[in-house]
Amino acid sequence: MMEIIITGALPPKRIATALIKEIPQDSAFIKRLQQHQPTRYQLDSDLIGCTPAEYYQVQQQDFNPIAGQRYADALPSLDYQTQRIDDYHGIYTLALCNIHIDFQSTRLFPSHELQITKEQSLALFEAVKYLFAEKKIKLIAIHADHWVISLPQSFAGSIATPNLLSYKKLHDYWPKDDKNQSLRQLLNEVQMLWHEHEVNQQRKAQGLKEINSPWLYGGVHPKQIQATPLSPYAVITTLEQAYRNENWGQWLDLLPQLEADINTVQSAQYHHARAAAKAKADNPFNSLKPGQDEADSHAAIIYRGPITAVPKSSRFLLAGYDQLIKLQPLSLWQRTVNTFKQSNHWKSWWHQS
Repeated sequence: MMEIIITGALPPKRIATALIKEIPQDSAFIKRLQQHQPTRYQLDSDLIGCTPAEYYQVQQQDFNPIAGQRYADALPSLDYQTQRIDDYHGIYTLALCNIHIDFQSTRLFPSHELQITKEQSLALFEAVKYLFAEKKIKLIAIHADHWVISLPQSFAGSIATPNLLSYKKLHDYWPKDDKNQSLRQLLNEVQMLWHEHEVNQQRKAQGLKEINSPWLYGGVHPKQIQATPLSPYAVITTLEQAYRNENWGQWLDLLPQLEADINTVQSAQYHHARAAAKAKADNPFNSLKPGQDEADSHAAIIYRGPITAVPKSSRFLLAGYDQLIKLQPLSLWQRTVNTFKQSNHWKSWWHQS
């Protein structure tokens, strides 16, 4: 059994009422809602430090926190459980972000919204790598939009994830306390080096948001999480950017792509290709290599589970910004009746409350 988490799938109630009128009633999305019974979970984002979908991923790998740690701190370790690092160190992600400041608020735009190329990422890496070398910190540019660091767990307190902060006012979450002094200093030094960097001058000329700040989070040692999830799962983020930006026209336009991505992750072809890619892969800590950016047709899918197994069935969860709804399939008889009568019961619960 595979669980599929669809992010950006719970609009605010007032928006859901309007969207219901626009979604074709015979669409796969509506049929899915008609044929399931919901169980709603309310999450405290300040307590977990991450989005509901991120919380789910960490929970599935049986995270064993120590004092002061939150679920957000375990996310960077999920893909690196086999790495050997000092017992008192943890895996951190340095995400390349945009911090936008205006008269009303300070907002963080996460890296996956910024269209960062390999060339840009490597140029920004070259500009700051000496800062980390001076502090004897090993920094690896592992991906165009994020890098990986191993640091002492005492380096910083628990820091919220960029995905969560993209829904919040950043000023309220900036690491101001004394235990994060080293982190603040590092972030400020990097920001100064990137401020007038050629990469950002070019992006500004192209009308793109600047990559003007790193965001560092994590700190959990790989031994604190289980090497494999309790059950296979896929997180599908097709709707998330439109949801975050409240672009509901685009959200509606993406519903067919959502169904295509669901069909992909349920297909044997996807899992066979994933197994073949895994067999060819080198050390996951390998550095990013220069070269042409390759389009990833599966960029909206995060899958964790057995490499060779193709899940025989699926269950669905819908994620909002601080809620999860788990969909429990109705009986065959109930599904048949609901489809025939075009049941509207789902309209009473399909929203972020």
